[in-house]
Amino acid sequence: MKIRYEFANGEISEVEVSEELGRTLAEMTHKAALRDRAETRRHVSLDKLLSLGAQIGDSNPSVEELTEQALDMAALRRAVDQLEPQQRELLRMVYEEGRSCASIAREDDVSEYAVRDRLYRIHKKLKNLLR
Repeated sequence: MKIRYEFANGEISEVEVSEELGRTLAEMTHKAALRDRAETRRHVSLDKLLSLGAQIGDSNPSVEELTEQALDMAALRRAVDQLEPQQRELLRMVYEEGRSCASIAREDDVSEYAVRDRLYRIHKKLKNLLR
């Protein structure tokens, strides 16, 4: 099996390797691509934020905007206070500690899907409480 490699300077090289090594390399490349995809979907680009109307820079918010933000935060705190203790703990781990669903799932010995489903239900409940 031949493996093709393109160097940063544009030079291309092909190397003959065993089938087993070729399959292993292909599998590693595939897993790396999946990891990269998973990581990039968790981030939002600056261009995307700007296209959605986000204002970035040293603009000074008005008193009305600050008041509205404070009221929104107070409403969110009241809604979070109405959650079950384990739901609040999951929110704390994800949003304050920045932990991934996978690490929480390993710690709790459950599937990652179970953790994601819990978060989905929490978000849905908060949305209903904030209406």
